[in-house]
Amino acid sequence: MTASVFFGCTFIAFGPAIALFLFTIARDPLRVIFLIAGMIDSVKCLQMLKHKPLLVGELLVAQGFVPAQH
Repeated sequence: MTASVFFGCTFIAFGPAIALFLFTIARDPLRVIFLIAGMIDSVKCLQMLKHKPLLVGELLVAQGFVPAQH
């Protein structure tokens, strides 16, 4: 009984993580490496934009996404 409860709780706890590993990382690990590298680049870009809010607003006006205020 103790072993069955242990394995049942283990599979419930770690089942989703094991499934994600088997369906993504185990099949194509290079794709995961590229996705993480791209994510790091995107986060850096967002951090830079957070420190330059006026630049983003000027860029949106220059591209025509937001009408200029007079």
